[in-house]
Amino acid sequence: MIDAIAPHLQLLPKYRRRNPMFAPGERAQLALHIPREAGEPMPMPKITLRVLRLKGIHEPGKVLRRQTRSRLRAMFGMAGNRGVTV
Repeated sequence: MIDAIAPHLQLLPKYRRRNPMFAPGERAQLALHIPREAGEPMPMPKITLRVLRLKGIHEPGKVLRRQTRSRLRAMFGMAGNRGVTV
C-alpha cells in the first residue's frame, strides 16, 4: 500500500536475513556458558571474542566484533530482565 502512495521511499525488507554464523539461540547459549565456565564476571569485549573464537573466527573484523557485542549486550539485558543469572 505504501508503494502505491510513495513509490520513491526506500523501505526495509519485510523479513531479516538469518545470521549465517550462528544458528537460532546458539549465540546466547555460548555467551551464557563462557562466564559460567570462567566462574567470574567478564567484560563484554572478552565474552564477544571468546564466542567468535568458539565459532572458528580467530581474527574478527571491527564491524563483526561490534555487531556481535551489541547483540550480546541486548541478549544479556533481556536475560537480566527475566531473572536469568550467569
